[in-house]
Amino acid sequence: MSSWLNIEKYRESVIKFADEVEQFYTNSANKILPEDDFYKKGYLQFWNEW
Repeated sequence: MSSWLNIEKYRESVIKFADEVEQFYTNSANKILPEDDFYKKGYLQFWNEW
């Protein structure tokens, strides 16, 4: 069985989910950046791209 989803509804759902994830991280406790430079850069790059 094939299902179709309106592209605009899909887009709205994805953006809503992304906003909820971002809000979760914003509301959580202060972040402690990793001391290891590789992981620290990865974490910062992730949020820069977010």
